[in-house]
Amino acid sequence: MIKQLIDRNLFWKLGMFLTIIFMAACSSSKKAVESGVLGYISSHDYFNSLIDNELQYTTFLCKMNVEIRTNGKSISSKATLKLQRDRVMQISFQPIAGIEMFRLQLTPDSVIAINRMNRWYVAENLTSLTNAGFDFNGIQSLFTNKLFIPDKKNLSASDHKFFDIKRQGNGMLLTLNASKQMSYVFIGDANSHIATATLNGNVNNFFIDWKYTSFSLFNNIVFPSKMNISAAIEKKQRIDVACSISSIETDLRMDVNTTIPTKYSRIGVNDFLNLFNL
Repeated sequence: MIKQLIDRNLFWKLGMFLTIIFMAACSSSKKAVESGVLGYISSHDYFNSLIDNELQYTTFLCKMNVEIRTNGKSISSKATLKLQRDRVMQISFQPIAGIEMFRLQLTPDSVIAINRMNRWYVAENLTSLTNAGFDFNGIQSLFTNKLFIPDKKNLSASDHKFFDIKRQGNGMLLTLNASKQMSYVFIGDANSHIATATLNGNVNNFFIDWKYTSFSLFNNIVFPSKMNISAAIEKKQRIDVACSISSIETDLRMDVNTTIPTKYSRIGVNDFLNLFNL
């Protein structure tokens, strides 16, 4: 297990696909929420109900396991997600006895990946992702089951005009019309929660499909207890992630340690790719 988790090629994949790091393990603190039946509702009213059902938080703490499958390999680890809304997101991987081996940290303008086993780190800015239509707001929205528009922190009823909305089965299909760099398609369920978010990059052929299922009550918060994520770039190697959340808490006093150990070596992205023939 340790040998698999320190696989450097797989760690780089984690860094490349910022959004595929998440959860697992069920707990007794959650209660399943039954799916409803969507009756007649106008597109405008449905859009408003999606916004009303968004998770409200200043800080978000999520404990989980994550299983990642790629290139015939499968690894799993416990992990903890800490999110200070609009400021910083940090994901810590603890495969054995709560000991952190990897850490991924994002801010609105930077991404840092730390490998504690091999004592090196990668630090880059998010400009390339932002230019491609994928920013910090989009990343935190995917992790918190939220409808979003790039560069817009909060949606309001007037943002209805940016989406094509039509009935699809027992839910609604919402297609964002505001971006030329990337297409954004969301499916909302009968209970007015996002069930699927699909992003396709028109510039770099980036693809991510993020499905939310098994909505449950976590301390009176309705949130998906399972997520299934598929990602690829330029039609190359695909990564699939199966996730289930064990617990979430919001609005806790939260300190996020963003320091990088001074004795760790910095590796640039290009050097890293050349080092491992990626």
